[in-house]
Amino acid sequence: MVFFSNYQCVPWARMWPPVSGRARFFLVPLLGRPSMTPRIEALKEPAMWGAAVGQILYSLGPCLGTTITMASYNHSQANIFRANLVVSVSNSLFSVVSGFLVFSVLGYIAETQGKTIEELAKSSGPGLVFIVLAEAVAMMPGPQFFSILLYLMLFILGLDSAFAWIEAINSHISDVLLVNGRVPNRPLIAAATCAMFFLASIVLCTRAGSYWIDLIDHFAGTYLLLWIGILELMLVIFVYGVDRIARDVLEMTGRPVPRSWTVCWCISPVVLAGLLCTTLYEDLRKVYGGYPPEAVYCTMTVIILIGMLPFVVAVWRMLHKPKEVSLTVAQWS
Repeated sequence: MVFFSNYQCVPWARMWPPVSGRARFFLVPLLGRPSMTPRIEALKEPAMWGAAVGQILYSLGPCLGTTITMASYNHSQANIFRANLVVSVSNSLFSVVSGFLVFSVLGYIAETQGKTIEELAKSSGPGLVFIVLAEAVAMMPGPQFFSILLYLMLFILGLDSAFAWIEAINSHISDVLLVNGRVPNRPLIAAATCAMFFLASIVLCTRAGSYWIDLIDHFAGTYLLLWIGILELMLVIFVYGVDRIARDVLEMTGRPVPRSWTVCWCISPVVLAGLLCTTLYEDLRKVYGGYPPEAVYCTMTVIILIGMLPFVVAVWRMLHKPKEVSLTVAQWS
């Protein structure tokens, strides 16, 4: 399904995220009724802020290449201000609603089993979905029906994430071939990308797969996204230039970039760097998840090497000083 969605062109891959988003909107509220007792002191924990920023970067996708890839198919006069506001606000609102509902379910299970929510919340990731929420669904009237809805939603979520990630890679490969005067073979590129992901994910199907998923989710979903976010902002600020991108947006939309946006662009690298350092310090001070230190450090090393790859490629390209390409909006469209 992933191959046939990406082998020809982007429209099929662009169709699924809205479908899965609507599925989440209708299916998740069926899990329970929201209630909450906030724990304000948790805001003092640096690890919580690092995980929160990593989650928002993951869900919005600015550091995964998916948002940039899908946005590149917009018309040159597209209202990016409205799109940015709608996507950001709707994503955050749904995250808040989902958090209320999930923790309502956790609270009910904790009450019936005589446990605390903290004990159940430790089963994050696969444990939360396939153990805790599965047990909650089993307590509902008509558990077979709600089980089908829950895992159908998870299946659709996995598909639309795979569609977007693979399309980001395929589009980049196709663009590189076009720049070098070669016609990209979309079916071949899609087949090679899908095969690469298939082979890389085999280890996740072993007995240790759930542990590797947890480690990759923690380190790649936090360190890697924070680092790529820092690199992207540094490129916008120091390489492309804030004034240039503001001028491009004005030419495209006819509206100047709000001053608050440019201020956020400039302070965000400092904030992300601070969160990255504090999160790294916490993981070095206490080994994550009680895993063997060698497994944790091995995962951290691989993630760091992957994160350094874009930086090394960018430095190599700058040293070779390629011819600068500057297109007007009319030429781009």
